[in-house]
Amino acid sequence: MKNNIKLFEALWSDCETDEDRFNFLISGRGYETGIIAKAIQHEVAMAFQFRALTIKERLIIPPQVQASR
Repeated sequence: MKNNIKLFEALWSDCETDEDRFNFLISGRGYETGIIAKAIQHEVAMAFQFRALTIKERLIIPPQVQASR
């Protein structure tokens, strides 16, 4: 989060990473702040979690190992 803002005070624009966006949405702040419908908030949060985990995995696993998968 930008400037170490607490999650309950954060706005969408304060999220800097996919992990921040996941936490923002999964906490319910997306609906509370009016940026997303409650019905799809969880699914969109899961997409950001997937992106965050994929990026972390690509940073950890060397490119030559990824190519052999």
